[in-house]
Amino acid sequence: MGECVYFDEAFERLTRLQELELAEIDVNMFKAINNQLINDGCGLFRGRQILPFEHLSRFQNDLID
Repeated sequence: MGECVYFDEAFERLTRLQELELAEIDVNMFKAINNQLINDGCGLFRGRQILPFEHLSRFQNDLID
């Protein structure tokens, strides 16, 4: 750290994001039981914390109109 101010700022933001307790955040988009079990409105999933509805933005097949 200290060699690149942009990297340092991004690292600090990432560190703060990882320390968030998702179960304590009050938003309408998703509900977290804890940091590993999240309901995004489409069901519960475990593991990597993704942005709410991130999985819905992926193409459903290989055909792109």
